[in-house]
Amino acid sequence: MRLQCDDTRRPEYELFKAVQDCNLREVRRLLREGANPNLLLKRKGGLSPFHLSVGLSGSKALEIVAVLLDGNAHPNNRAFDGLTPLHIAAMWGHLQAVELLVNSDADIELCDNEGKTALMLSREMNQYHVARYLDKLQRHIITAVCEAEEACSRMDQTRNNQVFSRQSSNILSQSEESDNNSVKNTNIKLNIQPNTVNRGRTKTDAFTQFPDGPSIESDKTRWSSWVRQVADSTAGIKKFSNVQSIQSLTAPDISGYSGPLTSCLRGYPMKNVVAKVDEISKSFNSGKQYFNYLLLDSRYTKNLPCRASQLPLQECFRVFCSSLFHVGCGNKSRPLAHVQDAASRIKESNKVRRIRTVWNAGYGVVSLTLQPTGRTQEETLTRQALIVTSLGLHNVTNARGGVLYPPYNLLSGDEGSELGVVMLFRAMLRYLSAGEKQWFKHELV
Repeated sequence: MRLQCDDTRRPEYELFKAVQDCNLREVRRLLREGANPNLLLKRKGGLSPFHLSVGLSGSKALEIVAVLLDGNAHPNNRAFDGLTPLHIAAMWGHLQAVELLVNSDADIELCDNEGKTALMLSREMNQYHVARYLDKLQRHIITAVCEAEEACSRMDQTRNNQVFSRQSSNILSQSEESDNNSVKNTNIKLNIQPNTVNRGRTKTDAFTQFPDGPSIESDKTRWSSWVRQVADSTAGIKKFSNVQSIQSLTAPDISGYSGPLTSCLRGYPMKNVVAKVDEISKSFNSGKQYFNYLLLDSRYTKNLPCRASQLPLQECFRVFCSSLFHVGCGNKSRPLAHVQDAASRIKESNKVRRIRTVWNAGYGVVSLTLQPTGRTQEETLTRQALIVTSLGLHNVTNARGGVLYPPYNLLSGDEGSELGVVMLFRAMLRYLSAGEKQWFKHELV
């Protein structure tokens, strides 16, 4: 649905201004006089008055959204860039507006021109309270669809069985009628098979493939054994006593990760690939110039090393992964260069903008180098790619996911992700052992 206009004399421009000013009385008047809240205004960036309303803050913002909905505002109206009102409300973190739109039949699966849903955009903008709501809603929808399809499948199966029985009875009765001696013919072979209904999607798809956490004690023991193995093979870290505490995790940032990382965060047993991670360096020439590093958002870590002893190690890993926003490689001065770019405003990128957002909130950026000695460029690029595969490129600010050099370019997605999970877990253990050091803007200017 797209209605567009370039005539600034139209009442929709007055409606746009009234919405912008949160003038509820004027909004009601213009709607009564026939102003269309769905009209896309070229002079306003291709947005409609309704698109603007869901991004507003203040005491009257939600009431204006409700008034526009009563005035036939369409919740699935698409702007020039494909954004719907739900996309905008999700990006701004306006949960009440999101709930109101969903209750007004907004489609949570619609994508913008870049192929992103409202759930994806809420994660990108760190609006985790909105992401939690949309993620749970999408789970319910998929589960309901699967249950409906299974019900249809059962109905079709029952109907086919009934047809099968009727056809069998007809054949038997025809056979009996053709037998003059009324002797039952026991040699009749029926070539009738019930139809097999293939609905495609099952309950194990999408968001339902991982429950909250393992309920079998043996699974918990195997997960704890995997953690100890990773810890024992990681040099220079302290011992952790909170390994066996497994809890249910339903945070929204879990569902966007790869299968192996999601499984690890849920506390499920992991494959023994620690030795394969240690063998990565053997596949490349020796070198001491390049390093892998991570950038963390301290708004979410909240000095995690100081809190780690009171938290399950599983929860520490979840916080660590959710705070990680960039996976990089280069020389040791490379992380500092990103922070200096953000301070000087010379370069622009998603990474630099995220650093400024952290600073504007009064926090610092945490940089973590993953290994004490350097490696070749090919190895660091491969390790970067494996880690990004685990996290998902949409969950970090990287423009590219790295490059997998032979023989790791032949790995499947899950196989590469399993190696990335081990590297991430080792990075967290080093981070918890070394403590948190933040970089603030005033330290660089």
